[in-house]
Amino acid sequence: MNQSALNKMRNDERHNMSVDILACLCLALGLTEEEAKDLMARKARAFSPADPRHTALLELIRIYAEKKIDYTVDRVTLSTILDDADAYLIERRFDPLPNCNLQREGRTARRSGK
Repeated sequence: MNQSALNKMRNDERHNMSVDILACLCLALGLTEEEAKDLMARKARAFSPADPRHTALLELIRIYAEKKIDYTVDRVTLSTILDDADAYLIERRFDPLPNCNLQREGRTARRSGK
């Protein structure tokens, strides 16, 4: 997620942010489940227990909350932190996470797959 996207979120300029985009932010920041749900509520979104993808995203948030992310590495290496999340979703027959504008900062195009 680039600085422009973060600024728009902070300034509440992006009103219709999807659960997937918010989940990307939660994963990249290593938020806990409680913090992720709080962020979702602040953006008028919620994880639906009836949606299997939302259940998978919540599990990823739990996993990433315990993961130690080194933010001091180079930009290209840092841009791969969500690759494990993509693999997790694809393994469960879900589409990977959206790019969240990271391709402008050196991130390669994400693959799609069901």
